[in-house]
Amino acid sequence: MILEDSVRPDIGLEDLGVSNPFPLYARMRENHPVYPLKDKGIWVISRYDDVKFAMERADLFSASGQKALLQPDWLPDDLKRDMFIAVQDPPEHTEKRALINRAFVGKAIQALIPFMEAAAQEQVMAVEASTKVNFIDDFARPYVCSVSDRITGADSDAYLKELGRWVQLNQANLSGSAPSTEHMQALQANMARQNAIFDAIIHDRRQNPQNDLTTDLIKGRVNGEALTDSQLRNALELVITAGFFAPTQMFCQTILYLGRYPELFQALKSDPGKIPAFFEEALRHAAAVRASLRHTTQDVTLNDVTIPKGSLAFLSLASANHDPVRFPEPDRFDMTRTNLKQHLAFGVGPHICIGAALARQQMRIILEAILARFEAISIPSDEDIKTAPSWVMNVVEDLPITFH
Repeated sequence: MILEDSVRPDIGLEDLGVSNPFPLYARMRENHPVYPLKDKGIWVISRYDDVKFAMERADLFSASGQKALLQPDWLPDDLKRDMFIAVQDPPEHTEKRALINRAFVGKAIQALIPFMEAAAQEQVMAVEASTKVNFIDDFARPYVCSVSDRITGADSDAYLKELGRWVQLNQANLSGSAPSTEHMQALQANMARQNAIFDAIIHDRRQNPQNDLTTDLIKGRVNGEALTDSQLRNALELVITAGFFAPTQMFCQTILYLGRYPELFQALKSDPGKIPAFFEEALRHAAAVRASLRHTTQDVTLNDVTIPKGSLAFLSLASANHDPVRFPEPDRFDMTRTNLKQHLAFGVGPHICIGAALARQQMRIILEAILARFEAISIPSDEDIKTAPSWVMNVVEDLPITFH
């Protein structure tokens, strides 16, 4: 779509999934900060202050909106997860989230650091200088999955292989019709395989408790009651998927910056203490997660526009992080910003990313290992980097790189 000076009236979800949606978002923020998509009942909220407000006000913007992405209306009951954490609001959400949160608090993360350092060293030692590697499959995926495996005890890689098609189908059908009978049968078989992976670890931990999250979840109680098997599966699914997709894409974006800007690579190599600031600005500039969804619980008015009750609010994290009111010259990569951590890449409010602190440590550790071992990184030109259209995430599908 070719855009004029203002936003055209026929913008749809597909327009938000392009590789560079920022010119469109700039026009939205300026002219239509609350914008109704042509996809019926979906409203884009694009300004920083409005997105932050919506994420903090679960009484007005319910997390049940995530069901539109995770469990669309056409999905039969036997394929639906018990989304008891991702789609609930306080107070129900709070106590259940606390069961998972204990694996991501300070002491738990500190205990993981030696393991992550060893895993990072194993990855960099496995890569020979001047050898081209598929960064996602050969580097990022093994490192990120090893951390998830350590936390949950589950086979993250086996589960993720079953999940890929499922995620794509749910996204493609957010506003569409149900898939064919044949495709639905494939989904049912896929779900059975997913369940088998989780049931195996749940059964094992009931018989042989370990010092991991799965054991903690089995022992945990909410209002005096144990979690059901369905809830246990969902909790593990949430931890593994959130701990893989977003961190892997964050990792890809940081590597792209280091490959595009050799002077940045050298600056961080000379002073690894700048890595945290670099990572925060990378999160703001090209966040892995582009949007979060909410349902309005009543009519809500923002910027003189009323979003009807029951609408799907598309909270654009990508746009909010490029709002010049909050981040002057937002398209410029600037590690010296005084408000680096005010980005919304991890969200805010009751559903703020539970693994944010872990992700920061993961990236610091692996980047320190890369910078210590190698002198430079070569990446393909932008047109040779395989990406996937997605309004949900900033998706790099294939990233061949060479370490020097």
